[in-house]
Amino acid sequence: MDPNDLGYTPVLSVRGSFRVDASTLGMVADETLQSMRQTLLAVDLVKRTEIESDGAPAIVQLIEMDATIDGSRFDLYQAQVFQAIVDSEFPWKRIILVFAVTCKFAQWPVVGSEFRDFLAEARIVPGAEEMLAAARD
Repeated sequence: MDPNDLGYTPVLSVRGSFRVDASTLGMVADETLQSMRQTLLAVDLVKRTEIESDGAPAIVQLIEMDATIDGSRFDLYQAQVFQAIVDSEFPWKRIILVFAVTCKFAQWPVVGSEFRDFLAEARIVPGAEEMLAAARD
């Protein structure tokens, strides 16, 4: 089945931000949910998993949402992966990367599998630690 045959083209997004506050990764994920709830018809957190790591903790969450796009209503899934790259010297300084994919419910078996494959191959560029050190100065 071609995922694009269902009237909605799946969207992959990658964004990042530099944080120097005391917010936990869970709090950052909650901020994203709150923002979505202010603009979409319905947003429900289906599942959240925390992955512990000293240098790169992560949160994976699956969200169900209803959205109206160009006058058409869509029932969508969004998978989000929040990953923190933590400064080893100053742990409150970190880069937060957010990988997300959005698709219709019926597209999830194909798109979700492709997203997992993408994440398995995604690598942080060399020099991330140097970026944090430069921001420290």
